[in-house]
Amino acid sequence: MTCCGDAGQSRRQPHVPGTDSVLSAALAMPRNARHRGELNDRSAFGRGSVGSKAFPLKLPKDWTVHGGFAVPKINTEWKVLPHGSLEQLDEGLATVAGEIRMPLGNFPRRMTIVSLQGGRSAIWSAIPVDEPTMKRIQAMGRIAFLIVPNPGHRLDVRAWKARFPDARVACTSGAREGVEKVIPVDVVGDALDDPAVRMLTVPGLAEKEAALSVERQGRVTLVLNDILANVRHPRGLGAQIMARAFGFGVHRPEMPSVCRRVYVKDAKLTAAWLEQWSRNDRLARVVVSHGDVIEDDPRGALADVAKRLSSN
Repeated sequence: MTCCGDAGQSRRQPHVPGTDSVLSAALAMPRNARHRGELNDRSAFGRGSVGSKAFPLKLPKDWTVHGGFAVPKINTEWKVLPHGSLEQLDEGLATVAGEIRMPLGNFPRRMTIVSLQGGRSAIWSAIPVDEPTMKRIQAMGRIAFLIVPNPGHRLDVRAWKARFPDARVACTSGAREGVEKVIPVDVVGDALDDPAVRMLTVPGLAEKEAALSVERQGRVTLVLNDILANVRHPRGLGAQIMARAFGFGVHRPEMPSVCRRVYVKDAKLTAAWLEQWSRNDRLARVVVSHGDVIEDDPRGALADVAKRLSSN
């Protein structure tokens, strides 16, 4: 754990277009780069496909073109998009399923809220929600941490930080540079100070991808971000196309193909980590940032993804 100090919170940040996970990378990658796994690591996008002659889609109003890349704009205000109700998964563990607007249509995304000891809570992959839902979230504890699980999930962190200025922005060491293009990072690594909740760094992804382990009465929940998707019920033609074309788990939980080709640097290391988690007999569920919560044989889902990842 590395503290980054409070002085950085007062720095003015220039406007930086954002991302939201592997979705934008998949859409923006030109076809040949998608096959070769080539992607500009600085921005997480391939050049000039969405909105270009090669991919002539009209961008949503909350997207822009920056340096030849089609990217969503960082939200600086509390902008509520369609979302579901707060779903209680376990004691002091809840989630909200929402949507993100994409060039091909809306796509599912998910925020997770974890209560911490000392009357605090942590927000994983923050999404602005309506006021009735916010009241329920705030009842879970004082919002102490805003966890950005990778540089792509920084879209709404500014809006949350403006509303909860005392919350500390946290990420992994490899994600810090990307996150700080949008907002100062207060802490790198696990600083949650709760023996039942651990912030982890997923091996094999250049320390850019975080995970959470949450223990409740002997039950363990693993919260993952972009290395696993479970979009079993994509709504709308655009979501169906994206989910199927880029492997977002329409038929079974799987690692999106763009994540495998672009973000995974050591597939064997990542596969070994997933396989180790699959042997945890206390694992009750896996929560992902895109798609349904995996409660039906979560260990088998992790073992299957690990096997396919190590064999590719």
